[in-house]
Amino acid sequence: MSAAVIAAIAVAVVVLIVLVVVSRNKAKTRQLEARRTEAGELRQEADDRTRNVEHESARADEQAARARAERAKADEQGARAKREELGAAQQAERAQAEHEEVAERRRRAAELDPDAETPHEHEHGHDHEHGDQPRAEGEAPPAPR
Repeated sequence: MSAAVIAAIAVAVVVLIVLVVVSRNKAKTRQLEARRTEAGELRQEADDRTRNVEHESARADEQAARARAERAKADEQGARAKREELGAAQQAERAQAEHEEVAERRRRAAELDPDAETPHEHEHGHDHEHGDQPRAEGEAPPAPR
């Protein structure tokens, strides 16, 4: 083999090696670029989702604040209702005590009044104004004079 053929083969091998290396570098560059693009898309998607999550979180915080305000309002209304119920119960107790006091005073007045009809006389139909004469059951009292 001549030196020219050997040199041509050697040049061809070197050119082939250079082509393989260049081709591999281009493939690696394309692969890296594809990964960078995918990573950028993932970052963009993550940024978009982060904004959505932050927006949802802010809405949830606002809703929780409204719920707390409504709960405080309901608690205040409940406390006010309890105070009103207590006041009404106390007022009812005072009214009942006053009613009992009035009834006791009426009873005592009836005991003291010599002209007052006693429950026993009333049951038997006696009438002090008209001579204390008994009436038949169902009979109307005499007409006033």
